[in-house]
Amino acid sequence: MNVRGRLATLMLSVLSVASVNSAEPGRTIDSCTSVSTAYPLFAHRVLSPIEGVWEMTDGGATVAIVANGSSQRHVTSDYSIVYVCGPDLVIPRGTVIGTAQQGSTNSLYDAVIYKEVTVDGEGLPRLSGPQHFAINITSDDRLALNTYEKGVKINAWRLVPYILRYSVRKVDQRPANLDGMVRIYPSSANAPICL
Repeated sequence: MNVRGRLATLMLSVLSVASVNSAEPGRTIDSCTSVSTAYPLFAHRVLSPIEGVWEMTDGGATVAIVANGSSQRHVTSDYSIVYVCGPDLVIPRGTVIGTAQQGSTNSLYDAVIYKEVTVDGEGLPRLSGPQHFAINITSDDRLALNTYEKGVKINAWRLVPYILRYSVRKVDQRPANLDGMVRIYPSSANAPICL
């Protein structure tokens, strides 16, 4: 095999390691079972701003966001959100817990993250309770998660007589940008690499 053939074989092996081939939530990725084993997924290629290893601000869970290698998209990319480690021992390490698609800018993404993970009798993760998020990458390498709802809602309060209709209300005064993630690796997606 000549030098070009060896180089092509090496590049194919690096590309196969560097991207996740399936975005199917609930799938387990063996190369994302710890923070140190997730690093090679981001080596030897240019990363998009969302790719990397991130730590959640609310509970300390660590996730990896990796581009999907089998994407059918041409202009925008889609990504897998992989649970690497954290305080929730029910979720197997390396489980794909969500997906993200690039929005109208490089700093805006649309994501679905499953909030309930159970393990069946065979040890396979089962995901339920998808929650939709608008992810915004801030200038200081943080991800701001803003939840939103899609679908149809039925207002059952309309059936209650007028006297009782407004006696119970749900109050949520929590600011929108408290939930998010902080980049662990790489230190910056746009940082130059010096040799």
